[in-house]
Amino acid sequence: MCKASASPNPKRLCNDLRIAATRAIECRRSCEGSIPPAGGKSAFKDAELIGALQDGVLTLVALKEANRDMWEGVSAYREATQTALQSVDAAELKLQNLQYEKNHFLREIRVCKDMKGKECDVELLPESEFRVQAPDSLRSASAEADPHQWHLNRLAFEQTQRQALCAQLERATESRDVLQASIDARKALLHTLGARLGALHTLAAPLASLGGVAPRRTEAPPSLPPPLRRLYVRAVAWRDTQMHALSVTVEREGE
Repeated sequence: MCKASASPNPKRLCNDLRIAATRAIECRRSCEGSIPPAGGKSAFKDAELIGALQDGVLTLVALKEANRDMWEGVSAYREATQTALQSVDAAELKLQNLQYEKNHFLREIRVCKDMKGKECDVELLPESEFRVQAPDSLRSASAEADPHQWHLNRLAFEQTQRQALCAQLERATESRDVLQASIDARKALLHTLGARLGALHTLAAPLASLGGVAPRRTEAPPSLPPPLRRLYVRAVAWRDTQMHALSVTVEREGE
């Protein structure tokens, strides 16, 4: 901090010092250029010279004091200036950080504006059905007062519904996989069933010959469609196990 007390004017002190020095020089010259009289005039000039020198010395002391006060003021102003510069540097750094954050947010806003999301393709539940089916926590917002929150609530409800559908789809997929595995096992069994029946028929042929049972053809014609082929095989099985007198044949129209 600078001193509040007013210091003597250095310019005025220099002027006073110059005047005192001029007086002292003039008194010195007058003393050296004149013959010293016997009276008190020489003593008066000496006293005037001494007074001029004293005034010059006092003025010089005051000038030194003013110079010291001036340099102390300069140091105080220098410290105040350094403190102000530090504050300015801190403010400038803060301003640069804020400017960087502003530019970052502007870039993010431009990216968000330019982003082509899939939200426009999302088919939301109609508002009339949303007002009926949605919970109270999602229907609390107003479409007129806060359309953004209203749209977010509709998206949240749509997400909840789709998650429930995904869970249902996952359960249905698991059930389908179980059924598919069972079907595949049955298909594998049916695929090998012919060979197994053929092996059984070969093993049973000696017993059938001993019992007097003539072997009959049990293979379905390949031209039959699958439903008729299954019906033919069942009829043949019934004939072989329950009614041996039953005759199972395939006749075509025009034969």
